[in-house]
Amino acid sequence: MPATGRVLYMRSWMIGCLLGLLLMAFVPRLFPLVPWVFPGLGLLCWWLRRRPFCLGLLVAVVICSWQGHRLLQAQIPEACNGESLLVTGRVASLPRVTAMHGDGLRQRFEFRLASVSAAECSMPRKVLLSYYGDQAMLPGERWQFAVRLRAPWGLSNAGSFNMQAWYAMTGIHGVGSVRSASERHLPGPVPLAYTHHQMRRKIVSAIDAADVSSAATPILKAITVADRSDLDHAMWTLLQRFGVNHLLVISGLHVALVSGLAYTVGRA
Repeated sequence: MPATGRVLYMRSWMIGCLLGLLLMAFVPRLFPLVPWVFPGLGLLCWWLRRRPFCLGLLVAVVICSWQGHRLLQAQIPEACNGESLLVTGRVASLPRVTAMHGDGLRQRFEFRLASVSAAECSMPRKVLLSYYGDQAMLPGERWQFAVRLRAPWGLSNAGSFNMQAWYAMTGIHGVGSVRSASERHLPGPVPLAYTHHQMRRKIVSAIDAADVSSAATPILKAITVADRSDLDHAMWTLLQRFGVNHLLVISGLHVALVSGLAYTVGRA
């Protein structure tokens, strides 16, 4: 194939792939993964003699459909929605601590499941749990909880934040809360996969112990390790009023990377 032909082929393929991605972003339902659908579309492309374009379109549709069905199949089964289960696993994120009404605290964290008491409810691999007890949840630790899980649904109000899409993109297959006095710590070594969360925890502890004003501590935690636990509603409203809340949402990671590089160079 001449160079010009290869360029036109790739351009047509990429246009088809892009249109396929846009199509799958707006269709209300996923295409069924049945054996005859996609070969039939491939034969249609061959008959229409728009092979590169249709091939790109078909590849995008197949990949998006497969990924969508994979995410849905990993969610908690409908029969187990709202059931009380005994689960075992590891804390897979830095817990976000929120002060509740009164003196209580809520710790919200991702929990990677290792086992579930009911075999028919063992589909989810990672869930988002809320814990209201007195134990400090540390990343990488193994725990056993009695929990009530439900499907990761969200509000569907037009113009509001799409919580269900956020759950899907972050790999959350279920949400729930830990039943009171059901926690049981399971000792053991922490895998290397959780080292970065442990480092984030140490940085948070160092910031708490440092001689920093109470107003600056929440900002410092959010910018360095994306811990927004201490940012209350009044502080967030103030940041929005001055138009600098994006520094914590987007630029915080960049600040942490640059400061980490500067620290490494300085130590060297």
